[in-house]
Amino acid sequence: MPAFRIYTSPTERELPALYAPASHNDASGSRHHVHGLGLSAPIVYIRRLLPPYPSFFSSSAALKPLKQSQSTLSTYIMKLFAPAIATLAGVALGDLSAPFRIVVDAGSSSWDKAEVGACHYGAGFNAMCVYQDEKGGKGSVFTFNYTTNGQAPSGWTPEGVVTYETSISTPHGPLNQTLVLEGTLLTNMAAGVLSPAENEFTRVGFSDSTQEIALYDRSVDGQTLTPIKRWYICNFRSGWYQYNYLTWIVGAGQPDEHNCVPAQPKRVFV
Repeated sequence: MPAFRIYTSPTERELPALYAPASHNDASGSRHHVHGLGLSAPIVYIRRLLPPYPSFFSSSAALKPLKQSQSTLSTYIMKLFAPAIATLAGVALGDLSAPFRIVVDAGSSSWDKAEVGACHYGAGFNAMCVYQDEKGGKGSVFTFNYTTNGQAPSGWTPEGVVTYETSISTPHGPLNQTLVLEGTLLTNMAAGVLSPAENEFTRVGFSDSTQEIALYDRSVDGQTLTPIKRWYICNFRSGWYQYNYLTWIVGAGQPDEHNCVPAQPKRVFV
């Protein structure tokens, strides 16, 4: 199924050749620089995505050794993402926040004060799931990598990357995953996914006063950055998994699915 991931203010360093902008129609459909879609959200780069793991996982020969033990799986994941692990310092932007949990403000809904927890999304991947029974410090712990001299709207932090430390060991330490918003071309909903892959992340920022999470609108050159908040909790299928995802709505409309609740995520330091 055609799919996309949302990247904000990408640079050539952050985008490998597959993501390179193309000003013409690419018959392969694998790279398009998208403008003029009526979105006030940040620029969206679209490419075809495999499921949340390499396609060769579908062969029984590849799956058989992975079922032998958890250590085998961890070793495989470590080898698979070794280049990303070795260069993850390129994602780390210089400054690291104190650890925090992500709590959602959902008004009078039963989801109010629910916390985000990392849930299984494929080999080496997790997703940003929201659980009603995870309140009062039961959610996953994240950090924020950013650079202090980056641009930011007044009263907001510079852009950075939300990072999650997994329990998978590598020669370079625990395997880290970064938040990237992922969806399909058939819906306006992009699920929060935690990816170990190099150069796959969505930059976000935080309010200095409320600690709310937002994306910054930079769709017009020279325009003052504006924080945009289009967060929901949505129950839908992304990839092969159906969860209650922390979800970003692409565009200014309502979610395509009815199983969504408006919910503003914010960080609460541990």
